[in-house]
Amino acid sequence: MSFLSIIGQAKALTLLTRALNSNRLAHGYLFVGPEGVGKSTAARALAAGLFCRNHHQAGSPCGHCGGCIKFTSGNHPDFLIIRPEGAGIKIQQIRELKKILSFPPFEAELRIVIIEDAQTMGREAGNSLLKILEEPPPGNLLLLIAADSEPLLDTIVSRCQVIPFMPLPAEQAVMIIQQNHPEFSPEQAEVMAELTGGCPGQAGTLYNNDDVLLLHKECLDALFSPSRSRAE
Repeated sequence: MSFLSIIGQAKALTLLTRALNSNRLAHGYLFVGPEGVGKSTAARALAAGLFCRNHHQAGSPCGHCGGCIKFTSGNHPDFLIIRPEGAGIKIQQIRELKKILSFPPFEAELRIVIIEDAQTMGREAGNSLLKILEEPPPGNLLLLIAADSEPLLDTIVSRCQVIPFMPLPAEQAVMIIQQNHPEFSPEQAEVMAELTGGCPGQAGTLYNNDDVLLLHKECLDALFSPSRSRAE
């Protein structure tokens, strides 16, 4: 997994590549944008590149070294993911994270923590995380992923380097949908790109929700059928 494999999001990838090339990574990043536009994919690609022991190109891991193999297999000891428990991220999860961050990384230069759906944190959890961001332990990189920065505490946003992610143009969205869902015909992929508003990661969920493609076709047929009366 590398930046080169990510379609679209040129601005976000440029900002991250620039930070990698200059060796000036912030201690915390906030990847913010609508669901399904590649925020988690970019975070994992960034982690993969940092764990690679052959730093030949920013954001492009070699795939063969020990760091790459461990990350790909899901067994890297310095990679953590925090996800909501139930409706949101709980304060106990952040307290446990704080304990972990007090120790140095096991084998990599950086411990990388991805916090998914960061906007689901309550005020208690957010304040606890804020203390980490205000005095970040050395050797740790926090990547917050949020669908919308508004529910997050302003102080958390201000302590992070914000990386914006945008809906993709239709052509790029179609390409990603076809890659992830080869069962879609080209026409179906185009419809999904439109229905998801350029957020191709939502296509799978939408497709499995009461056969939305069939409903879309029925609606169009009903709207444009010349045999129907104006009232119908």
